[in-house]
Amino acid sequence: MRHSFEITLMRNINLLIGSLFLLSAAVVGCDSNPTSASDSDIETELEAVSPNPDQTDQTEQTGQTGQTDQTGQTDQTGQTGQTGQTDQTDQTDQTDQTDQTDQTDQTGQGTNNGDGDVPASEAATVAFPSDITDLILVTGQSNALGADTSFDALRDAPNNRVFAFTNEGWQVADLHQVWDLNWHPRNDPATDPSNNFGFQFAKKLVERRPQKTVGFILVTAPGQGIAHWDYESEFYLKVRDKVISAINELPHKSSIDGILWHQGETDWHANDYYRNKLQDLITNFRSENWFAGDKPFICGETVEAPVNQILMALNNDGDAATGCVSAEGLTTILDDLHFSAEGLRILGARYATKYIQMIEQ
Repeated sequence: MRHSFEITLMRNINLLIGSLFLLSAAVVGCDSNPTSASDSDIETELEAVSPNPDQTDQTEQTGQTGQTDQTGQTDQTGQTGQTGQTDQTDQTDQTDQTDQTDQTDQTGQGTNNGDGDVPASEAATVAFPSDITDLILVTGQSNALGADTSFDALRDAPNNRVFAFTNEGWQVADLHQVWDLNWHPRNDPATDPSNNFGFQFAKKLVERRPQKTVGFILVTAPGQGIAHWDYESEFYLKVRDKVISAINELPHKSSIDGILWHQGETDWHANDYYRNKLQDLITNFRSENWFAGDKPFICGETVEAPVNQILMALNNDGDAATGCVSAEGLTTILDDLHFSAEGLRILGARYATKYIQMIEQ
């Protein structure tokens, strides 16, 4: 009995020793493999988070090109090197890609782009009619009026350096006002304002030349041919009276500084009749003591009338004080005769470009 117990005990001891030997061998085998999967994963993680001394930091690289973090990223309107940000319009601008001045000034108000602009911070933030530097007459038919177009409260907001001669005198221009009695804006200006290229011209001009303050006088005759402006006609006298009234409220001004003309849809054809009438119109305005012969007379193309040939000829007539702006690419309302609000914004910017070129040449 005792002998049998001893044999069993020895057998169990031998089994225990054998198990310990196998366990020891397994441990040694694991230690002899230094590149286990877990170790490799750790090394990979370290490589991922550790800087590579042979590679320039990506933040520094992108910082050199203006493409760093989102706060330092060049804005989409600044891809040509400008620094500001324009109104949605002028993404001139989607609003004016064919306008050379807009291309150099798309990105903001007061940017010094080498053509005379000054920082907006250098311009006074509050203006009065007595500050008006550039007094402009805007006349023509329905596209000069701008009726039946839309209004955007942000893009068409007033600029306190732009004044209009209203039925209540000089006021900071606002599309909710009446500028041309019985015509502009539509029936209820308080709730249903229309757009106007003269307004957009003035806004763009003071944006590009913040040292200026603009006042404009609007006198329109929708649907009328150029003969409606014949010298000493009833309407011509209306234009004269309104200009004189506007000047009389500005003691520091004795004349206007430019005329923006937009007319021709009714006459339509490119013929000697219109060519002669246009030259007579320019001569008649220059005969007034409130419009000097060296001041700009600028017209704009109609949507598509053949008369555009005569209008554009003012760019090559040998007269440095006359010119015309293109209507190429401008959008219209459904009738395909009248510019849309966006079209008027761009048209106004093109008039501003031409005006700047003419007065600064």
